[in-house]
Amino acid sequence: MPRFKSKEIITAYRWFQNGDHPDDGSIMIEPKKDNVDQFKSFLSEGKVVRRYRIPGIEFHICEQYPVCEQCNKRMNVHGWIEDEICNKSMGKSGWVVCPGDYIITMDNGKYVVRSKDYMDKHYIDIDTLRDLKEIENF
Repeated sequence: MPRFKSKEIITAYRWFQNGDHPDDGSIMIEPKKDNVDQFKSFLSEGKVVRRYRIPGIEFHICEQYPVCEQCNKRMNVHGWIEDEICNKSMGKSGWVVCPGDYIITMDNGKYVVRSKDYMDKHYIDIDTLRDLKEIENF
């Protein structure tokens, strides 16, 4: 379990693709022999980080998705965490998760998304340190 230190110890998981969060519970969906619409196996949507969707655009047609202003990757490789309460002040109903972002689980069970740059600036991965002096010097 990756743990990080700032003024507090938190648990944060790095997300790159569907199913990366340990609480996602994603399972492999296998095609049925008589199904003419599904030709290959795929991973079900995560329970924490869902697939990012834009109404009217098919998920598999990636060239129709716009490019993210934060990471310059197409939005079809992004995730979405539904959260109407925590993010309401920003006029959004959830968090966009860029590949490589960290997902922090708050004490109230809600999730917060932070970029790698933010995490590097404000936290240190205490699981990778050799001794406690490195933590104290952060």
